[in-house]
Amino acid sequence: MNTECEYIQSRMHEYFDDELDYEMSLRIKKHLEHCSECGEIYEKISKLSNLIKQSFNSSSESISL
Repeated sequence: MNTECEYIQSRMHEYFDDELDYEMSLRIKKHLEHCSECGEIYEKISKLSNLIKQSFNSSSESISL
């Protein structure tokens, strides 16, 4: 892993949550297109986020008011 990967990975959650400015988002997007290691990490974050959302939605549905 190089220093660019380390930097990208340190900002990955902000990128996923759409909290970065346009230039930084574009920088990360371009990096992810060419770096399989960082791309895999991004996919794991995405899958984890989806599992959390599904779990939350299932829990919410079982609660009756």
